[in-house]
Amino acid sequence: MDPKFQVPVFVVMGEKDYVYKLFESVLKDGTMGMFAPDLKIAYVPEGSHFVQEQFPDKVNELLIGFLKDHPVPVAA
Repeated sequence: MDPKFQVPVFVVMGEKDYVYKLFESVLKDGTMGMFAPDLKIAYVPEGSHFVQEQFPDKVNELLIGFLKDHPVPVAA
């Protein structure tokens, strides 16, 4: 089996997140891209693990931008 995401993947992560510290190299060196070919990662410099609660307006802005870049085709 080929364990790849077949859809666009978007990760919003705070740079002060403890998980970021564990996975920083995998996120930045392209390893994640092997499993998610259409991967976009956005980092919020002051965000921690709950970046969506700390900076909801910023996270919403990022999500809306991602969704605009990846519209879902409407079935005819």
